[in-house]
Amino acid sequence: MKMTLAVVLAVVLVSSLVALAADNPSPTNLPKLIVLNREDIKMGRMGEHDALMHQLIQTANSTHSDFHWISGKSITGNTSEFIAVGFAGSYADVQQGMQDLNQLQQANLQNAEYERQSVESHLSGHSIIAHLRAELCYRPEQVDIANARYWDVTMIEIKPGGRRDFEELEKESIELHKKGNIDERWATYEVAYGTPNTTLIELTPLRSLADLDVDTQAAHQAVFTTPIRRQFQAMAKDSVVYEENTLITIRPEISRPAPDIVAANPDFWTVKEPVASTVPAKTKGKKKTPVQPATLKENEPK
Repeated sequence: MKMTLAVVLAVVLVSSLVALAADNPSPTNLPKLIVLNREDIKMGRMGEHDALMHQLIQTANSTHSDFHWISGKSITGNTSEFIAVGFAGSYADVQQGMQDLNQLQQANLQNAEYERQSVESHLSGHSIIAHLRAELCYRPEQVDIANARYWDVTMIEIKPGGRRDFEELEKESIELHKKGNIDERWATYEVAYGTPNTTLIELTPLRSLADLDVDTQAAHQAVFTTPIRRQFQAMAKDSVVYEENTLITIRPEISRPAPDIVAANPDFWTVKEPVASTVPAKTKGKKKTPVQPATLKENEPK
């Protein structure tokens, strides 16, 4: 497990997502901005919520919308949270993404059943916009979103006045990780909107939960000596309000990833079940057949 002090956020998100801006790469080729949304779903209503997401995907496909997102579900903490993440290269992209989402929602709200189920299945929602902190990332070139089936997400809220000290401590931690060649990687984002205090988010995509079985204890102990660990603990106590770790399972069946993400891992992102055409969808006796990823269907010759 990572020794860095930046601890992980429970990523709980959905609804105001933005397009991945491939033409605006960051220095590390990671998205410059992420939009994190969380929706708390009523107990027993996750199936209805999934049907709403299926309809949103259908509407986006039929209108050839350039609106994309990755959906997930928390498997630790509040397991009734629906999770979604959008990526952007600029705030102009965020604005365009919100406009696109609003158009999709307005189209679906013409369906009275969609509106009723949307109200009845949700308890609350919360959105966060965060920007990349490239200098606080470790091995960002190995942060592979397209091939991740799980996300290890860490969130840490910093005390007022403790930001600079914490950042220096994080940079020292990264240098020690490099010195020890520790087999870890993460991308760090700072929340710009959506939290009252300075909050950092670390994101580590995982191909499998077995990735967490890699034993890095000896590598950590070689560079994080007892005096250094004590120093880190003391500074963390002075600068950190709280930290939270969450594991997320990615749900491709209710995601609409950007074409480059699909192309990098089509076997995972290809939807294996037909998307429902109504809310809710009930079919009898119909044979289930594989369908193409939503983003690839848009590029078929007309």
